[in-house]
Amino acid sequence: MATRKVRKQYPIFKGNTGPVIPLRPLILGEKQDLDVNWTCQIALLDSSAVPVVAARAVTTKNQDNQAFLAALTPAETASVTLDVGKDFTSFTQVMVVENTTTTPPYKVERRVTLQIKPEGI
Repeated sequence: MATRKVRKQYPIFKGNTGPVIPLRPLILGEKQDLDVNWTCQIALLDSSAVPVVAARAVTTKNQDNQAFLAALTPAETASVTLDVGKDFTSFTQVMVVENTTTTPPYKVERRVTLQIKPEGI
């Protein structure tokens, strides 16, 4: 499985929607749609790599049906426990795009850092 090395950081408030990250398999042609064989999962890990939001399917796609739109829901970001006395707590959002019918099977993981801040006033 390939993992992209670049890790972006996204500051958000607890209880808000996470950043919407478009994920498009690089092996697809420019105008090729995502068919039913393509899947996407999203999860959130704490600093010890323990899941704090369980992996779930991402089903939202862009208007052209050529990229998954991965984002955590407000309920998911509200459910995390933040470090007391810190401006934010860092978590790793993990997204995996997969197609087991390609040869070889396609599986790419992308990670970004979410800096979750306490809820605003």
